[in-house]
Amino acid sequence: MGQHVAGARHQRPQGLAFVAATLALVTSFVAAAAPLPLYNTYRAENGVTTADLSLAVGLYFLGTIAALLFLGRLSTYLGRRPLTIATLLVVMAGCVVLLRVESVAPLVLGRFLMGVGSGLASSAVMAYVVDAAPARPPWLATLITSQSSNVGMTLGAFGSGALVDLGPAPRTTVYFAVIVLLGVSLVLVLLAPETHPRTPGVLASLRPRLALPPHVRRLMPVAATTFMSTWALGAAYQSLGPSITKDYLHTDKALGMALVFSSFMVPGILGARLGSRFLPATAQRIGITGFLVGAVGLWASLSGGAMIGFLLFGALAGCSQGLTVTSGIRGLLQGTAPSERAGVLAAIYVTCYLGAMVPNLVIGQLTRTFTLPQVMTGFVAMSAVAAVITWLWARNPSVT
Repeated sequence: MGQHVAGARHQRPQGLAFVAATLALVTSFVAAAAPLPLYNTYRAENGVTTADLSLAVGLYFLGTIAALLFLGRLSTYLGRRPLTIATLLVVMAGCVVLLRVESVAPLVLGRFLMGVGSGLASSAVMAYVVDAAPARPPWLATLITSQSSNVGMTLGAFGSGALVDLGPAPRTTVYFAVIVLLGVSLVLVLLAPETHPRTPGVLASLRPRLALPPHVRRLMPVAATTFMSTWALGAAYQSLGPSITKDYLHTDKALGMALVFSSFMVPGILGARLGSRFLPATAQRIGITGFLVGAVGLWASLSGGAMIGFLLFGALAGCSQGLTVTSGIRGLLQGTAPSERAGVLAAIYVTCYLGAMVPNLVIGQLTRTFTLPQVMTGFVAMSAVAAVITWLWARNPSVT
């Protein structure tokens, strides 16, 4: 009886840490998507251009990459809880900056801060979730860490869209609502216990370290090609989505923007689940082929102003992205020692975020000269190159 009570007392604070970490993780990504339905408002009222939106998206991903490279291992030395608190405060700061978007400068700064928060969430907060997760069910921590960004950003886009269309003072209400959510998460984290003790080596942890063990290096070129091509299109839903929704799909509703964005994000969850049914190389080939078909369909739908077709082909592309990216990650991690995984994951996500950032900075500038259907042909071309490379050179991991 005494042991049972002691065990229950131990589980309660550990359970609080799990709830607090999970809520902090999801709300960080809710905040990341909250500005998206306001992009058309900024275009109409503040003269923000599509190229400016691409710059803001690029700076968001730059902040994420910087946080992953320089701060990704910091929670191992300072503890999960302090870095989770820092994550929420950085994201809050981004929301505060975005309360007064009167030009492109605060939009870019706010998105950069949110990118830093997303990078911290993808490292320290995810580690906090894994540390505090209950032993059963064993898949719970993996499910939360792998799908938190999709779920959080979908909730953020739809919640923000509803507030923009139906709520008072949409330019500020959205951010105040997110700040409240982040505040609730912060209070829970402050009450929750630490799960990882502090250890020496903080300064050494700030040095970027990307590492691939020899047995997976031959897999990285193909995987990197699929990561970069699929993430580039996903990022375009943020930078080009507002223009596509208003100018080509003929709706100025913020919920329309949220629907377009989510049509790509949500099916990725299904694609990720499908990947486990095939060997990594087979799943990569199937996924990148479906992604190419989806990209071509998106281009055709955009050219014809067909919103239903755009949503359907976007869902196909999103599902295919989940399939091919998850399979590429699974192949790179197979047979990798625990001590090697942090370096491998850092290399994977830096590649993904670079793929999201660089093409969109370039294509954002091209929108000054070319129409969006013309710009979309660039994504089709990237997808075609990735498909050819994947079909010719995709291999399964060989683990001895």
